[in-house]
Amino acid sequence: MKRQLSNRAGFTLIEVIISIVVITIIAAIAGFGFIEITNGYLFAKKNASTAQQAQIAMMRIKKELSNINSVSSGQPTSIAYTRVLGGSHTISWAGGNSPVLIDNTDTLIQPVTLFGFVYYNDYLTAAPYTGANTSIIEITLQVQGAGGATITFKDRVNLNLELNL
Repeated sequence: MKRQLSNRAGFTLIEVIISIVVITIIAAIAGFGFIEITNGYLFAKKNASTAQQAQIAMMRIKKELSNINSVSSGQPTSIAYTRVLGGSHTISWAGGNSPVLIDNTDTLIQPVTLFGFVYYNDYLTAAPYTGANTSIIEITLQVQGAGGATITFKDRVNLNLELNL
């Protein structure tokens, strides 16, 4: 009797198609994961950049206020002052998404969603600006980052220490 040998060394067409479908599904899931990782990275990068710009703006405002000789006008969203080395200057914000300006022409940071000054006669007592009685100025700066995330910075400058009163 002759024996027939069956050739079982290859794959059938159905096995090849199923393996291609499985690989495609795995590749699609991996691709969506890669896209989410990339979006997360870009989100974090933009928010880090926005936070860094806001920190630089806050440092500049603090430096400006720490070098004042006198304050001529203090409002909730603006301050007019004279530096120790002379010259009158202002820091102001018009509201909305407008920029914070120094001397009404130089843009410090934009867009800003909230900016303001709170004047204190002592560490705990907030009051309208009253000239010689004001000893602390609190600065609040809020900017909008990626995806509508808001980043808020708040700091204080002690005028009595800065002016050596």
